[in-house]
Amino acid sequence: MSAAPTRRLFIGLMPDDAVRDAIVAHQSHWYWDPRGRRTRAAKLHLTLHFLGEVDAASEQALRESLAGESVAPFDLVLRTPARWTNHIAVLQPDAHPALDDLRARLARRLLRAGLEPHMAGWAPHVTLARDVPNAAPPEAMRPIPWTVTDFALVWSRLGRGASYEVLERYGAG
Repeated sequence: MSAAPTRRLFIGLMPDDAVRDAIVAHQSHWYWDPRGRRTRAAKLHLTLHFLGEVDAASEQALRESLAGESVAPFDLVLRTPARWTNHIAVLQPDAHPALDDLRARLARRLLRAGLEPHMAGWAPHVTLARDVPNAAPPEAMRPIPWTVTDFALVWSRLGRGASYEVLERYGAG
């Protein structure tokens, strides 16, 4: 008997075109290790909850649970570039209570859908590149404003031609 099919899912904030373009422009000001893997523009996002492999029944319960969540628009500011010790280059937003509140509300929605949220150790960020032990951020950067109006359930497709597919957006007015 084969296992039920699953999809690798996360809930995240997906930047609009202007924010994505500003992040890509910011990426161009870093010093990059040539062996590293820069995040393609289409994959730039801020993860709120990584869910991993989710079966169809759990995904349906999740979709139903998320459908009731709204987002009052709030403004993030991406301001802090960093290279973490695991050789990942990131751009972090300023702390914002609305971001923390949204993540906590979504955790409750996950529980209602029968999924366990991972709450410890979360540091909001946009991943700019991986495998970049010698990357160096620019000395100065222009902050990137990002008005958050919704969140998305995203399918992270692995393998050759890995991509993200937004399955559904939630929370907009």
